[in-house]
Amino acid sequence: MRLFSTQKVQFIEVYGSDVPSYAILSHTWSDGEILLQDLQGAEVQDESWAALSEDPPEVLGSIKVKGFKKLLGTTAIARKNRYDYLWVDTCCIDKTSSAELSEAINSMYRWYAGADVCYAYLSDVPSASTESPFEPNSRFRRSRWFNRGWTLQELIASQQVEIFASDWSYLGAKTGDLDFTKLLSDITGIQLDVLLGELSPQDMSIAARMHWAAERSTTREEDIAYCLLGIFDVNMPLLYGEGKRAFIRLQEAILTKEEDQSLFAWHSEPLPTSSLGDSGPTGGFSGLLAESPDWFWDHNDIETSMPMILKSSPSAVTSKGLRIDLLLLPCDEDDPIANEADFRVVLNCERVRDGQRESPVIYLKRIWGMGDQFARVRPDHRHFVPPALDLLDIGTHERIFVKQDPWTDRRTIRIVAAKDSSQLQLDDYPGGASGHRVAAADWKIKDAWPMKGWAEHMQTFQTREFTFGIPCGVLRLEIKESDRPTTVDVAVGMHAPSERLSRSWCQIMNLNSFIKPESAFSWAKREAVSGKIVYNSLSTQDIHGTDVSTWVVVTERNRKGRLDITLHVLSDKPRATNEQPMDRGYGHIIPISTLADEELKRQSLLVNHHPLHHLPTRAAETWNHWQMETRVLMGEICVVDSIETSVFPRISFGSKVRIKARHETFPPPKAMEEYCLNALPADDRETRRLVEILFGYNEAGARSELEASRILDASRILEGRPDSFLQLQPVHWAVIGGQLGILRVLLDSGLNAVGKSEKRLTPLHLAFLLTDVSLSDLLWATIHPSGEETPWTELIQNLEPTINNEDYPIHFAAAYGASTEFWEPTELLSISQMGFGPRTNKLGERPIHRAAAMGNIAAVQNLVVETFSRHVNAEVDTLDLQGRTPLWHAACGDHTGAIAKILLNSGAYVDAADKDGLAPIHVACRQGTFRFLKKLKASGANLNLPAGALCLLPSHFAAAFGHKQCLESLLESRAKLVSSTTEGAFVHALHLAIANGHEACARAIWDALEAKRHYEGWSLCIIIEASGPVLKWMYLQVNDQHWLAIEDPRQAGGTEKFVCFSKADISPKLWVRPGVSESTKEEDEEGEVEDDTDDDAEAGQENNDEKEYEDMTRVDTNDTNVAVVAEEDTPVVGPESSEAKRFNKARRIMKSVFHT
Repeated sequence: MRLFSTQKVQFIEVYGSDVPSYAILSHTWSDGEILLQDLQGAEVQDESWAALSEDPPEVLGSIKVKGFKKLLGTTAIARKNRYDYLWVDTCCIDKTSSAELSEAINSMYRWYAGADVCYAYLSDVPSASTESPFEPNSRFRRSRWFNRGWTLQELIASQQVEIFASDWSYLGAKTGDLDFTKLLSDITGIQLDVLLGELSPQDMSIAARMHWAAERSTTREEDIAYCLLGIFDVNMPLLYGEGKRAFIRLQEAILTKEEDQSLFAWHSEPLPTSSLGDSGPTGGFSGLLAESPDWFWDHNDIETSMPMILKSSPSAVTSKGLRIDLLLLPCDEDDPIANEADFRVVLNCERVRDGQRESPVIYLKRIWGMGDQFARVRPDHRHFVPPALDLLDIGTHERIFVKQDPWTDRRTIRIVAAKDSSQLQLDDYPGGASGHRVAAADWKIKDAWPMKGWAEHMQTFQTREFTFGIPCGVLRLEIKESDRPTTVDVAVGMHAPSERLSRSWCQIMNLNSFIKPESAFSWAKREAVSGKIVYNSLSTQDIHGTDVSTWVVVTERNRKGRLDITLHVLSDKPRATNEQPMDRGYGHIIPISTLADEELKRQSLLVNHHPLHHLPTRAAETWNHWQMETRVLMGEICVVDSIETSVFPRISFGSKVRIKARHETFPPPKAMEEYCLNALPADDRETRRLVEILFGYNEAGARSELEASRILDASRILEGRPDSFLQLQPVHWAVIGGQLGILRVLLDSGLNAVGKSEKRLTPLHLAFLLTDVSLSDLLWATIHPSGEETPWTELIQNLEPTINNEDYPIHFAAAYGASTEFWEPTELLSISQMGFGPRTNKLGERPIHRAAAMGNIAAVQNLVVETFSRHVNAEVDTLDLQGRTPLWHAACGDHTGAIAKILLNSGAYVDAADKDGLAPIHVACRQGTFRFLKKLKASGANLNLPAGALCLLPSHFAAAFGHKQCLESLLESRAKLVSSTTEGAFVHALHLAIANGHEACARAIWDALEAKRHYEGWSLCIIIEASGPVLKWMYLQVNDQHWLAIEDPRQAGGTEKFVCFSKADISPKLWVRPGVSESTKEEDEEGEVEDDTDDDAEAGQENNDEKEYEDMTRVDTNDTNVAVVAEEDTPVVGPESSEAKRFNKARRIMKSVFHT
């Protein structure tokens, strides 16, 4: 280390413990800085600084006047503070020596940390007397010193920093006035504790430290990495000229010292794509390491967290890229980039926003579709999720490799037309050895898609965006071997029969296609995903399985960094005049309407046109839009509520509505108790026994009255070690066990009645899951004692929502509190709806949404009554985030129609559609809630309300999902069965029923038709498959003898494997393709039996529901008095007997009278 004297121009070199006390300078460089060589000249050597200030030599006094004045001011301040030695980077480092420069940069942080004081000189800040640094737009705040990379470590490393203006007037100190330190923290983004020295930089996450350097700059590109060496306590050689690679090397060095995944918590700006579709390192694929600290610009509050995986190998940089062990999670259905990524990774770091912890998420894609090579996808996308242990159950722990430039591992595929096929071994291909095939003489690649990889003048197609098994491109070949040229669309790609072998393949899509290459490319990808492409190097049939006269062959050659795929076209060998044409094996074309039933199963069908002939020129765009919309409109909208959906969430349900399973209660008796016991570690018998005590079980396993001391002992032990998954406290366990006495003992001992778990699940949440209302009454009386004026903010805090679904206790009450007794303390209801706006969960659902979805009559009735006088019943049409009303939610599971009656009588809008265009009538027909549909009809619902671009009608939903009763109800009112689009396509409910194998629905429609028109041809159908709804063109035959729908009339075997669903004495007969299982037929038949036998029973149940509703609301003044007197005469214990409780009940009943 080289120091110079503050008395005269004299340098000393010191090492180790021989370093004297010294001051150090922090500043920004400018023109005219004094270098080491300037002070080693004979004319200034050993001269006093005072003498030089009066008579400076020419080189210092005129040429480098600014730098000289800065140096004089520094020495003067140091002498004034009695420092004999000073270090200044401009003149204490010999920059002509690369070795000395490298040593200095790697040691600089330590040198600043070892100085007694650091003088920060801000040359662009005027005198301290001219303006206050605290002014919002002061020159101090905008000083260049805060924007340079090197000054960051100088500010952090130095224990004492004194800051001076351009005239050396004092501005403030880093650890002096606390307000000034806070100002520095505000300007730099450095945490206050770090500036005060209470925390070291190593106590902060990597992302937080990177954030400090965001938006700082250096003259040399490499210095943005080198200036951070000390902050991350790493060393590395200096390689000027390597550019951005220096920052990558810095991060690789950090990885060898720290296991902190916040290093990957950055996001970039998207960059434009290149001609080959390479969305640069930031727009599409990238590595795990950032290219600049600027990419950490908003992550100063990221903190490290405990790893979700305790056993993992250290990360390392290998020839295959960065090796790291990660928990790979599947992408959520509602994730905006689920189609681009294969996995998501929740990083082991987190931040706190609005009182909630959330972790950053990055997205990965498996390169080539297989193997251990990955790339980061869409690094510009920012996403955070709450950390949860249940992620361990849905993820896979895998060791992966990620290259910083993934494109170096993605070889270029170049597809070219064969210039000479003479070397092609035709004997290797069927028909070649017999001499029937020859290489086509005159052909070329006419067009290709994606177009960005197509070079027509070179007849080549190149791409680096491909996945095994998926086409990388579609090429349109033009073959001129007759008077009329033939075009052939060929899909080409790579597939991997094993992890050690990859081969090219081709597939002829069709001949003389009218659609654009881009549409053919989208079509080919869909066919590949659905498994309809056979991966062979020779293609002799089109995608429909029809033999074609022109064959296509692909051969391949590996180059360095490239794979060349060569296309060969084989055509029929010219025949002699006496040679007969070959039998191509097409079979006989027989109109299916003329066949007998036994022949029907053995013949192929006539194919008239490709289905897309029915669409206009913009076929691909229209078709893709229809398909996506169909998946939304007819996809799953509901999920059966369960413990793992709402209470201890482990199942993701997106935006689906949670409903109760028909004819079942939720949760079933004893279900909560059994689930929670089973969730405890199997080998932790002690914890299980302690929980059983709070459940009221004695040593023999029977429930008995336990001593309070034993209960409290078990509680104290459990309180100190909550389980790792459920995160429950003793009060939670007592509520789950349903033991009022044990709960009272715990609350009397001073335990918190709120007792939030890590998932913010309160005992009040759990109490509403049980049938005993006394548990929730006791908890509520403890939280808000009668007559006590507790601030609203405190009450609302006690009623905060759970973490995952953000359900408030009132949501649980609305969903599961079916007894009218739950709704007597209207104070709870009022408090839950007041405060800072109505209580909504993550999906924007209010309590009335949950009550309607779960069919809770008591809750819906009380929620409507409670809001009537205050909000003029606005609650009945309130919308969740999907635009769904309570009536919409009720349509999902209200099989009795009782909920519908309450809501409709309260003024609910009957045809309110959600954001996707689905109205309650569509939902009722989709779910088969027949009684609900009857209430909608009686209220004037539009039975012909269209949804989406396909104008799907309620009858379409009933027919596609096989709900005969709903369909018959629509037919009684002469609802429409056919809708047509602006493009001219139509959707027929009869065709949907036939295509999905719902005979009862098809026959109901057929019998209702006045004119039974026969139909043969293509029809647009929605097929309900196990994976979801799929929009397909189906070839249908509808006549008096038979009904059938087939996807490909030329498929192998034709209708040979079709099954007749109809009875022998019924005509027309429904023939169903093999893809439709017998379970569809059985469900249809069961539905008919239920409809025939249970109709009166359900009508009776409906009357009972209506009577119950009327009994709940039909009261008069005398009944009210009797009710209040009866309540006073009823012996109750504890808080239940309070005056406020009786007053609340009387108030509720009076509101009911008013509402009635």
